[in-house]
Amino acid sequence: MVNVTIEKPKLTQLQHIALNLRHEDEIEVVCAWPSYEPEVVLQMQVEQDPTARVACIDGEPVAVFGCPDVSEDLVETIIGRPWMLGTETLHKYPIRLTKFAIETIREWLEQYDRLENVVHRAAEGNAYWLHRLGFDLLDYNDDYMKFRMEADEYV
Repeated sequence: MVNVTIEKPKLTQLQHIALNLRHEDEIEVVCAWPSYEPEVVLQMQVEQDPTARVACIDGEPVAVFGCPDVSEDLVETIIGRPWMLGTETLHKYPIRLTKFAIETIREWLEQYDRLENVVHRAAEGNAYWLHRLGFDLLDYNDDYMKFRMEADEYV
C-alpha cells in the first residue's frame, strides 16, 4: 500500500522536486520565470504562499502545491490561485492524484468564492488537467490561458 503524506515544505524536498520536474511543469517554470532556476522558483513560491505544502509518496517528495488568496482589497469575491509543480513520479499514480486533487479543490472552494489559474500555452498538459478537474477556460492570448472555477458551480 502506498503511504501519502502532506507536509510543510523543506528545502531538501524542494530541491528534489526541482531536479525531477514533470515536463509540463518545467515548461511552466521556464516560460513564467525565464531568469530563474526551478529550485529558486519553488523556493519563491513557497515563501510567498503560506498555504504551500509538499506531497510525499512513500517518503519521496512528488509535488509542491498551494492556493494563496489573491483577492484585491476592493473586491468582494475571495479568489484563490491554486498551483502545483510536481515530479514525473506523479504519472505513476494518476487515479490517486486525481482523487486528491478533487478533494483538495473541494476544500479550497469552502475557503474561496472562486479559483483562478493561468497556464502558459506551451504547457498544454497542465491546461488539459485543469479542464479535466472542472475549470473553465475564461480567456486566452498568444502566451497564456486563464481558467476559473466558481464555488457555487462546483459539484
